[in-house]
Amino acid sequence: MWFWLAACRASLRARALSRRRALLMHDVCTDLGAKLREFNGERDHVHLLVHYPPKGAIPDS
Repeated sequence: MWFWLAACRASLRARALSRRRALLMHDVCTDLGAKLREFNGERDHVHLLVHYPPKGAIPDS
């Protein structure tokens, strides 16, 4: 029983950290004029799907 409680607490902590990381990435994307579409990951890496529209046209040569 105690092991389950410790594992449950660790899982809750991991989810809270993941939410915090997602909020931080959302703030960074907002500052850059982008939109964070999806965010997930593991303990040692994250996956981001960011919509970053072009700011200007590519000039014709």
